Amino acid sequence: MTRRTLLVGLLVGLLVFSSAGFAYADPARPLAPGARRGATIEGEVTAINGDALTVQTEHRGTLTVQTDEHTRFRAKGDPGFSFADIKIGDTIAANGRFTGESTLLARVVVLVPADVADAVTGKVTAVNGDEITIEENGDAVVTIITTADTTFRVNGKPGASIEDVQAGTLIAAAGQFDADGALIARHVVARQPRTYDGGPVAGGKVAEVNGGEIVVSYPDGSSLTITTDASTLVIKRGEGGPVLGSLGDVAVGARIVAMGVPSSDGNSLAAKVILIGATQPAEPSQP
Repeated sequence: MTRRTLLVGLLVGLLVFSSAGFAYADPARPLAPGARRGATIEGEVTAINGDALTVQTEHRGTLTVQTDEHTRFRAKGDPGFSFADIKIGDTIAANGRFTGESTLLARVVVLVPADVADAVTGKVTAVNGDEITIEENGDAVVTIITTADTTFRVNGKPGASIEDVQAGTLIAAAGQFDADGALIARHVVARQPRTYDGGPVAGGKVAEVNGGEIVVSYPDGSSLTITTDASTLVIKRGEGGPVLGSLGDVAVGARIVAMGVPSSDGNSLAAKVILIGATQPAEPSQP
């Protein structure tokens, strides 16, 4: 099985960087003209041209990872690792800023260890002994096999164990696929699915748009109706930063955060402000 799910910022940032046993201080560097906010990508090196790497990613396609004199290189157990040690076929993770649609100016490049080169995400359907069964992408069933070497982080708590993983939990695991398609996990990160807590801020994925009403859905199957009126302020991302939008910019599948007045029964929120393409600011259980 060649499935390799990219867990950008989660498995690469949390698991690969920390598990490699190193930390790096981000060097001072002026932001390149046109550069956008930081990002982490992961994929297989398919070409090396000068000081640039061509990387095939799963969800972003082919990207160029540009390095320079500020870029730092890291590999587990190899303090002298450098650009010259990277080979075609290696899996790398790179953190930096996009300077174009497909070019990442890298602050750090990490050689992803073979024992975390494969990854899956999904919802836990069963936990049996040292095995976790998950539903990936709503249909595919994947078995995660844990060992004495597997590390767990559950609901933001490091040092957890498989006993802390329950059915219904959202999970991300990194490791290696065996010949039967099961993932031998090196790292497991899990959290309870986020739902609406009845407060003045709600975030979620847009499931329906019906005139002035927006329905957002949550991983546990629950939903929330967000109501709007002529005074509701809509903000979306523009090329130079946040810009004013309209309800017409809210599309099914988009992620939004709404701030407003919750109903007494907690089933709806009268929105004063809607942020399109944002993630909910308060999420204490995020791994």
